[in-house]
Amino acid sequence: MDKSELEKLWAKREVMFAKAKWELSVAETLRTRNPTYEEVQERKDKLTELAGNFDGIQTTIEESTSNLEDVASVFNYRLQFDEVYFKAKGIYTAFLQDNQDRMSTYSAETGESANDLRDAIRALVETQQALIMHQIQPPAAAAAGPASHQDHQLNVKLPQLNIPVFKGERKYWHSFKDLFVSTIHSRTDLKDSLKMQYLLSYLDGEAKKMVSSFPISDANYKEAWETLETHYNKKKYTVFALVREFIDQPSTSTVSGLKKLVATSDDVIRQLKALGNEFESRDPWLIHLLLEKVDKETRSLWAQKIIDVDSPTFADFLEFLQKRCDALETCTAFTKRPSQADAGKKEYSRAPGGEKVQTFHTNASSATCAKCSKDHPIYHCDRFKEMDVSARRELAQTSKLCFNCLRSSHTAKKCPSKYVCRSTDCKQRHHTLLCTQGATQAVKKPEQDQPNHESNLESASSVNVNSTQAVNDKSTITLLPTVVVRVKGSDDQLHDVRGLIDSGSQVSLITEACVKRLGLRRSNATLEVTGVNAEVVGRTAGKVMLVLSSRFEDEIKLTTQAYVLGKLTATLPCQRFSESNVPYLQGLQLADPQFNKPGAIDIILGADVFLSVLESGQVKNHNGTPVAQRSIFGWMVAGKLAKQECVHAYHSVINLNQEIDIDRTLRLFWEDQELHNPKQLTKDEQRVVEGFNSTLTRSQEGRFIVRLPMDDSKLKLGNSLVAATRRLRCMERRFENDSDFKQRYVAFMREYQELGHMRIVPPAEVDVDCSKAYYLPHHGVVKEDSITTKLRVVFDGSSATTTGVSLNDILLDAPNINADLFDVLLRFRSYPVVFIADIEKMYRQVLVHPSDTDYMRIVWRDSPDKPIQHFRLLTVTYGLKNSGFLAMAALHKAAEAYESTYPEAAERVVKHTYVDDLTSGANSAEEAMQLIVQINEILGEAGFTLRKWSSNSPEVLGSLSDTIITSMPIQFPDERNTVKALGIHWLPTEDVFTFKVTMPTDGPNTKHQLLSDSAKLFDPFGWFAPAIVRVKILYQKCWLYDLNWHDKLPPTIEEAWTEVKENLHLLEEVKLPRWAANYNGRIELHGFSDASEEAYAAVVYLRSVDSNGEVHVTLLAAKTKVAPVRQISIPRLELNAAELLAKLMQQIATPLERFQIDQYAWTDSTIVLQWLSGHPRKWNTYIANRTSSILDILPRKHWAHVTSKENPADCASRGVSPLELVNHPLWWSGPPWLSDDSSTWNRDAPDDTHDEETLEVRKRYQSLNTTVSFPETTHVIEREILERRSNLSAACWQLARVRRFICNLRCTITGSSKVSGSILPSELHEARLQFIRLAQQDSFQSEIKALVRGDEVPSKSSIASLYPFLDGTGTLRVGGRLQHSVYSFDVKHPIIVPKNNRFTKLLVEEIHVNNCHAGPTLMTATINQRYWIQGCQTVIKQHIRKCMPCCRQKAQTAKQLMGSLPAARVTACRPFAHVGVDYAGPILVRCSNTRGARCMKGYIVVFVCLSSKAVHLEVAGDLTTDTFLGAFKRMIARRGYCNEVWSDNGTNLVGADRQLQEIYETVTKHVKQKEHFFTNLGIRWRFIPPASPHQGGIWEAAVKSAKELLRPILGDEKLTHEELSTVLCQVEACLNSRPLCPMSLSPDSLEALTPGHFLVGQPLNLLPEPDVTHLKMNQLDRWQRVQRYTEEFWRRWRDEYIATLQPRGKWKTKQENLKPGHLVLVKNDNSPPSAWEMARIVAVHPDQQGLVRNVTLRRGKSEYQRSVQKLCPLPD
Repeated sequence: MDKSELEKLWAKREVMFAKAKWELSVAETLRTRNPTYEEVQERKDKLTELAGNFDGIQTTIEESTSNLEDVASVFNYRLQFDEVYFKAKGIYTAFLQDNQDRMSTYSAETGESANDLRDAIRALVETQQALIMHQIQPPAAAAAGPASHQDHQLNVKLPQLNIPVFKGERKYWHSFKDLFVSTIHSRTDLKDSLKMQYLLSYLDGEAKKMVSSFPISDANYKEAWETLETHYNKKKYTVFALVREFIDQPSTSTVSGLKKLVATSDDVIRQLKALGNEFESRDPWLIHLLLEKVDKETRSLWAQKIIDVDSPTFADFLEFLQKRCDALETCTAFTKRPSQADAGKKEYSRAPGGEKVQTFHTNASSATCAKCSKDHPIYHCDRFKEMDVSARRELAQTSKLCFNCLRSSHTAKKCPSKYVCRSTDCKQRHHTLLCTQGATQAVKKPEQDQPNHESNLESASSVNVNSTQAVNDKSTITLLPTVVVRVKGSDDQLHDVRGLIDSGSQVSLITEACVKRLGLRRSNATLEVTGVNAEVVGRTAGKVMLVLSSRFEDEIKLTTQAYVLGKLTATLPCQRFSESNVPYLQGLQLADPQFNKPGAIDIILGADVFLSVLESGQVKNHNGTPVAQRSIFGWMVAGKLAKQECVHAYHSVINLNQEIDIDRTLRLFWEDQELHNPKQLTKDEQRVVEGFNSTLTRSQEGRFIVRLPMDDSKLKLGNSLVAATRRLRCMERRFENDSDFKQRYVAFMREYQELGHMRIVPPAEVDVDCSKAYYLPHHGVVKEDSITTKLRVVFDGSSATTTGVSLNDILLDAPNINADLFDVLLRFRSYPVVFIADIEKMYRQVLVHPSDTDYMRIVWRDSPDKPIQHFRLLTVTYGLKNSGFLAMAALHKAAEAYESTYPEAAERVVKHTYVDDLTSGANSAEEAMQLIVQINEILGEAGFTLRKWSSNSPEVLGSLSDTIITSMPIQFPDERNTVKALGIHWLPTEDVFTFKVTMPTDGPNTKHQLLSDSAKLFDPFGWFAPAIVRVKILYQKCWLYDLNWHDKLPPTIEEAWTEVKENLHLLEEVKLPRWAANYNGRIELHGFSDASEEAYAAVVYLRSVDSNGEVHVTLLAAKTKVAPVRQISIPRLELNAAELLAKLMQQIATPLERFQIDQYAWTDSTIVLQWLSGHPRKWNTYIANRTSSILDILPRKHWAHVTSKENPADCASRGVSPLELVNHPLWWSGPPWLSDDSSTWNRDAPDDTHDEETLEVRKRYQSLNTTVSFPETTHVIEREILERRSNLSAACWQLARVRRFICNLRCTITGSSKVSGSILPSELHEARLQFIRLAQQDSFQSEIKALVRGDEVPSKSSIASLYPFLDGTGTLRVGGRLQHSVYSFDVKHPIIVPKNNRFTKLLVEEIHVNNCHAGPTLMTATINQRYWIQGCQTVIKQHIRKCMPCCRQKAQTAKQLMGSLPAARVTACRPFAHVGVDYAGPILVRCSNTRGARCMKGYIVVFVCLSSKAVHLEVAGDLTTDTFLGAFKRMIARRGYCNEVWSDNGTNLVGADRQLQEIYETVTKHVKQKEHFFTNLGIRWRFIPPASPHQGGIWEAAVKSAKELLRPILGDEKLTHEELSTVLCQVEACLNSRPLCPMSLSPDSLEALTPGHFLVGQPLNLLPEPDVTHLKMNQLDRWQRVQRYTEEFWRRWRDEYIATLQPRGKWKTKQENLKPGHLVLVKNDNSPPSAWEMARIVAVHPDQQGLVRNVTLRRGKSEYQRSVQKLCPLPD
């Protein structure tokens, strides 16, 4: 639908809604003003008629709404209207029922005077017609008549004749036609266009719809009138309507009913007589009576037969019936009789709601009448027809009959019948016999059947939640019982939520947001939530379990289930009020302490737990309301609160629709509108970005393939095929009525398929799990102003499935990565040569991963005769909420790939593209053409094609001859995506901006219309700010007038608004140059700010000087804000304007970063300039905050003064009419001197002096700078004392003694008494202050001098933010912001202490020691009580790191990069050529197996091959050298001689226990003997450093593994020596069968490599090979093969095992080496850090890489080696 038509519909809808609200307000006053019965009856009829007209317009708007996001808001309008309509109608109905007797009198009087009234009207019409004929008569003709008669006619003064409005009822057509023809149609002095206007004003309803499409013009009047005549002049249809009205009159037995029967019958007979003699016969009556008896098909055939017959006769009808009988008898002869088996078959059909229902068809009918129990339907029962309407409705209700078809198998809501009430103008969904028309008035709409007649719930899948909302008066507030409860979340913690206790809800409910906040697990549960009038207000999205407790204690009070719904209620209560109105509630433990303040509702506790919540006890006042009721959660407050001044209050019983305070929203929009700021990504948006980058791929053609970002935490999808199929059939019905629409739609879908953007789903893949597929409903959106695509098919990703979840619900929210529209258009203005293009089908150039295409299925067929086909969409699709991100992110990736090749073009793609529109430029045509080629290459590589090129350069257009070029005006996109009353267009040929105004001027002047029109003004740069600011000011005045939404504007506002609307079209005359001229890469930005009492504004101009010295000034942008309603001084508003200007210039400078920019800011306020000249801390908080913000963006040097007359911002702050704005040189070009040379500018402000009150100076600090006295000192003595003393307390004592000595010397000279005795605390305090002043003098000398002079501290000072001052002793203290606190002077104004000073070091050390070596937090808190140390945290941490006691208590060992493995570990050699040895034990060994045998200690000697990790275990009876040598000999006897033996020094066993001490002593005692023994054998013994078990990890691991295998075998059992040897051999076999590394990936390797392979060629625990002794020698493998196997083992050892030794498990970074002379603590695992020994490093032992891992220590006279891992370095 065209936008203009849609706007007209919106306007009509607003008018109708306003009328409905007015009717409601009138209805609410019925009881007080006591109107007549006739007035109420007429108002009710008009209200019903109004509802029908509104429904037609609202349905048209809903069908034409293409934006999916607006569907909910559009439908919400219907809900609001229905709420007002049904309430008003209910009040009228109740009034009429209470005054039924008055109706009887009215009917009688009407019947008696009907004839007189009709005759009077006829006479009046004849007289009026004669008068008109006389007026249009020629003078000659007039003169021919008798003069007396002529004068008599001319002097007759007739009453005003009002032509009744014709609404389409045929029986009133002829009377309307006669009146209209005689008064208007036949007049020759009226133009046809005026007659057309009159005609439309006298039409309504169906009649007006027939001619509403004709524009008002002379040519269209005759055609419109002929259309009405053609339709309504068919007398037969009028006859049919009159006969039906006569026959359908209800039976009656009352006097009033009989009178009405007579009046109606007489009226029908008279109208039939007026139609002609042929209609006075009996034929129409007989035909009508017989038509009632025949079937529907016969009636349809008769209607077709008499289409061209004006007056059918009864004989014609009998002839038709005879032919019909012959035809039916002929058909019966060829009809197959149904078999008996078929007679009882079940036939299934699908109900409209999607649920499966069953219907049973049989040949015999068994309907039983509920009234007489006979075998006929109740609507054929005569006794039922004789009952009055109320009795019929009562019987239908008690018998549970459908109100629509009067059958008992279903309810009216699920009735499959498509028939509605046949009563005139009713057409409601109920049976004609139940229509209340007959009980009230002959011609009126019946009451809508109320669904609450049905009992209980209609199904298990619905729940009733009563919800109402009514406008309240200004005298009361109704409070609903709210509570604050604690709900257990997923973290098992209790969280506060606000709830509503309501017995009208059958279940408990919770909001979606609350479920997410608490992290509750939900299960599937879908219920229809209904409210008042059985209106379905939503579906639940699962259910959760709530565990509730009171806010006063943690005890669980209640557990219940709650269903999840998006939103529950409006904020409750509806308005804030004071607790002083309910003083009797004081002292109670209220369940909701904020019951008097509006707040959101998170949960509703319904009737399922209502009684469980209540407890006995109430508190109330003498009026009885409101009442405090005791509950398990505390005292709940509910009831009516009187005497409250509410502007807009609402009674909310359970309002499931969120109420939006439009006034508040708009106030924030107009007053607090801010410039665009970058938004921080949410967690979901970050997930989308990360997922996109990690899953993005490209096809072979270069197109991007993306994944849909799903949210797995959401509920699963349900069945979506039904909804998609239903939408398709709906579109097919539209195709039948609009062939052009169908043709475009089919062509679009055919193109979609031909381009490969969708593909048919194979039949075998159609049936899938509904949670893994989603069918998108689709519809068409027509855009006639589009150059390429007039119709676009849009897919609905928000269509809910059967679980209530749509595809958009389970998709993650994606960020908006579009370039800012303001920046894009500003860059567009910065180039002399520009070009614009559109990316063809941008979304559809990005492919979707095949795994996700099942979520984008559709159903389609191009003809209803064909079967429905299933398709998969293969590209990014319109209608999904993250489609824009996916397409834009793919575009950015395409540019990113060319950043190094075409950096300029890649940047243009990213920063100069808004959605699918590329707007860019260059400094020359050649550069532009080069950029176009590069951009085409970048985008073409990814499948994006640019089209619809336009440029201001003919050369550029010439190079684009092969592409689509448009010369039409380019309309810029509106980021708000709304209908624009003011649109911006660019004319490429003239290279100027023009503007299109479409503001309607004939709309109603209401508050709503004012906002609706003003919101359409699309002015992103503020070029028309002086005119538009007036609209903002007018709307603010509406708030001050306290107008309702649809109230008429006050005269002053209406007059100003009308003036703006009528003159707004003049803006179309403005042509603004597109290019903001700039030369040589240097520009100047000149910003101006100003404020008035009503608004403040900022405007920015670009100034540039060309090579000839000519100055060019261009308007760039402007911003305005209305002044707040609360009173603010003009200087403060000027400061706000300056802040707005600073932010606007910052935003403008960002997209113009390629220029060298000089910024100038101008204001006409000298106070603002003075504020900016001082330090922000000098002013009050309001001023300080804003000046600080301004100076951060634009320092003071950029600001200058301009006179008010030359300030263009003055136009925007005060407002200018559109007529004045069109030719306003100051606004469009800036002040005249801006075009002059800059040397002529006067930037100096006038010498205005302002008092401190005007400047809002912080006076409370000035007194601190007036009484400062400095002790005379050179600080030599203090400095020397501080250097000599290592303790601050001792230094203070010494300085105090020196000061006393000097004081006594002065007393000797003056003759005063000397001071004696011990040092006083005051003297110590003065000494400490003396040291502090010394430290301050060393670090803050310039600041102290400035304060002594009375100046402010320089802004660059490190203590400027503290706003320092000097106290009476000359000590520098913090000014701060705690002056009004109750703390002591030292806390509010602590002494400032410099960071790097001797005094600071001693002070921190003193506080640290006095507070028991406290940590940083306690130290900081203690220091801040009296001192303010710069960088306090850093100073404290540095001291603690150097504190020796703290270092000893928190000692940390040194670390170094893990060393490389020794050669023995990584060199292939014979097993056990290099051996590591260690002891394990002791183990108790039995001397024999005899009873009572003694047990002795035994030990295990562990030998490990360093290369193959093979293990050899031996038993040792003791720790002597001989025993060890024996074990060693046994090992080499079986394993061969060793080249090297590695072991530790035994110190790793010190302190383990007394038995292990023996090992250490034995090893160290016999070292020399072992060395001698091994030297003789040619074996080298190597020791690792003491206490360094990590350097012998290979044998330590072997010892650990052996122990782990022995523990489960031995347990507490003690073995003999032989048994232990056997067990150790088995353990040894197991250890040597462990894999050295993971299984090889080689297919030839069938087993893992183990140490056993190097010993016996296979794992030791492998089963033996089969016996081959019976085979001959020539059948055995050769020895070389055995040798090859051995080589294969070593190859695998090299390729597989050695590679596993590469990574470093820990100690992965290099650390600073320890150096000789360093003091360290030696770690002892058996003692606390405070007992560790202290030693000094005397030598270091670096490895080949220069890293120190072992050092030599000296303690006393002894020296020993230790690893650095056992040392804790101490601070220097």
